[in-house]
Amino acid sequence: MPPEYCESKTYNKSGDIWGLGILLYELCAGEKPIDETLMKKIIKNLESRDKGTKRLYNPIPEAYSEELSDIIDYILNAREDERPTIEEIM
Repeated sequence: MPPEYCESKTYNKSGDIWGLGILLYELCAGEKPIDETLMKKIIKNLESRDKGTKRLYNPIPEAYSEELSDIIDYILNAREDERPTIEEIM
């Protein structure tokens, strides 16, 4: 669930992009990037107007490219308006 849904915002395509980032991370790392405790921290950062997230989760294994790691970080930005579109990802 993207952070903006925790703020009672409605569905938009940016939420799907977040879901894609979660899926990519799980496929690479074999674990979830964000648990309930971390999500609470992300929400708190959003409420205090901090800009996005600076990788609050562990990086994907080094066996994967830096480019893949960077795109996952870009996609998993807590601020929905700073996430890429599907066109930018492609």
